[in-house]
Amino acid sequence: MHPTNSIAVITTAVLALSSSVSAANIGRWNKWSRPEEASTSTSWVTVYETQTVTLKASPTQKTVYKNGGQPANNVAAEATTLATQVVAAAETPVAVESNQGASVNVQAVNNAASSSASGGKRGFAYNDANLVNNLVNGGTRGSWAYNWDSVSNGLASGVEFVPMLWGDRADHTNRWANNIEKSLSEGASHILSFNEPDIAAQANLSPEAAAAAHVKYINPYGGRARIGAPAVSNSNLDGQGTRWLKSFMSACDRVGCKIDFCVAHWYSPASDPQSLINHLNEVHSICGNKPVWLTEFAPLGNDQENAAFLKNNLGRLDGELSFLERYSYFMVSVGSLMSSSTSLSSLGQAFFG
Repeated sequence: MHPTNSIAVITTAVLALSSSVSAANIGRWNKWSRPEEASTSTSWVTVYETQTVTLKASPTQKTVYKNGGQPANNVAAEATTLATQVVAAAETPVAVESNQGASVNVQAVNNAASSSASGGKRGFAYNDANLVNNLVNGGTRGSWAYNWDSVSNGLASGVEFVPMLWGDRADHTNRWANNIEKSLSEGASHILSFNEPDIAAQANLSPEAAAAAHVKYINPYGGRARIGAPAVSNSNLDGQGTRWLKSFMSACDRVGCKIDFCVAHWYSPASDPQSLINHLNEVHSICGNKPVWLTEFAPLGNDQENAAFLKNNLGRLDGELSFLERYSYFMVSVGSLMSSSTSLSSLGQAFFG
């Protein structure tokens, strides 16, 4: 859990593998550590989020995979920094470019999003609504979806869209009022607050600033929709993760935030599923025993380990944790939950069942 200052940028996909840790690139990771091991970190950029991560790995060597997971070469383990980038999709056509020059075009499409109970707690975390639509049309079951943005950008009817105010920057807040009214009119019944304000590379807000912004931008919709607290990482660094959430809830007691449920993210080794359960229980406690949503999570392992993690632990999320209302794996994309634009990967099959 100790970030470093050096940054190595690796285009689009990275797999850092050691004798004890295999980290597959599915978009981004939060921080985790084992004190006895040397720091190893990696960095990549996508069009989804920006996050700095320190991975702990064997001090001997690591294997770095580039270009969609193809083997590259062995290099001596050294401290670097892992970063990825998630940008909330715009509601008008726009090319979002990474600093490697890759781009993704996002096209807005009007839709009538509606809620469905057919998928239980499981939902779709997406950037490309067409991928979700393809899955739903093919019979994949999920009851809700979100895309880190305040409009759905083309999500088909039959799945409840949950809008989010990603952060308090003007590029988000200037369009918030119009977008949230549009989403509410189309059937949205829940609202997500800021995305990882506990992380400098994400919404990056102090607990006090986040509470004030929550009251300003989110509170007005209380009563029209159930409201979620800002999503926090599972980092254990000072001022991050649940430590940030504690301070935020204290600030909210002073300024009167409207909160109906709390929101968590989790990225840690596939070999430690109990850390996910512990994290969710802690968030539930800090939130005053309100319901919890897990809107981003992924184990750090290879494909087989990650699929086994889901098969062995989704039942716990569905049954053991009665306070957990909804959860979504990171994310609906080719190379993660999908093997093509119309087909689930083995990981997707394990998640959606």
